Amino acid sequence: MLEPSASLWLHPNERRTLARQLQGAAIREVMRAPAGGDLQEKWWELALQTAPELDDASWILSVLRREIRIPGLPLDQELRWQLLEAWSRVPSHDAENFRAALEAEARRDPSETGQNWMTSIYAANASPEAKQAAFERALSSETTFSDLR
Repeated sequence: MLEPSASLWLHPNERRTLARQLQGAAIREVMRAPAGGDLQEKWWELALQTAPELDDASWILSVLRREIRIPGLPLDQELRWQLLEAWSRVPSHDAENFRAALEAEARRDPSETGQNWMTSIYAANASPEAKQAAFERALSSETTFSDLR
């Protein structure tokens, strides 16, 4: 994702090209950056932010399945949720497989934080059913104010 000010000056085709180049650089550099450092963290954030520029979710899935290991970034619960959120923004993602993975992750992490991640990711999905389910959860008597933030 490019900052709005930068995208104003680029032709839409150039914007897409630059965003794809940034995505590729972010994936390469997150692997090369000093393990566990601030620089690696910034490259990781850029790799996730530019997920919509991916042609498919194979890189994200490879990290989730531990086929690709990133030195300095242990695949903890927070990283797993971040990857799922990024996967949800890949335009060509397989909705059925994605939903199954999201539900499996929610079972793996039944904490309040996990439920909040799932609701947020699920609600961001374009399907009307996902939005309705998130809306109903938000209105549930079991939902606290802190859940809604």
